[in-house]
Amino acid sequence: MKEFNLEYLHDLIIQVKNNSVIENKKQFHMQTVENFLFHFYSFKDVSKKEFIYNNIKTYLILISEIDHKMDQKESMELFDKYLYPVGHLYVVYKRFSFYPKLDVLFYFLTPICLLMFLLGLSVYWYAVLAFVFLFYISYILWKMKMRKIFGLYF
Repeated sequence: MKEFNLEYLHDLIIQVKNNSVIENKKQFHMQTVENFLFHFYSFKDVSKKEFIYNNIKTYLILISEIDHKMDQKESMELFDKYLYPVGHLYVVYKRFSFYPKLDVLFYFLTPICLLMFLLGLSVYWYAVLAFVFLFYISYILWKMKMRKIFGLYF
């Protein structure tokens, strides 16, 4: 059975956290990586573990070697290439949830509210939408406590 050196990955995480500029810390997705590592040993399939380990290791090595003022575009490209495929495995096999930023939720709710206004729906429907939104936020907070969440800038 293959051994995975998670201690090495934790050392890389500490190195990135100590070297990164304060305002850019979220662009390194360290909480996402830590959540993946927290549930790493819950996978039984060695090939999935190897895929996860190699992607996270490559990602951490890349960001530990770059200038620690990563721009948003580069951050998203690295997330899409290395962390999103890992996140997909966690969603399918470990019931993780994707964590959207608040501005994404705002851009999602605004057209819905505008459509409701244009259709002349009653206040009751706005209350239903508010209830669904609050339920979703509660669900995300519950997933955060379980460390079963990943996302951009998280």
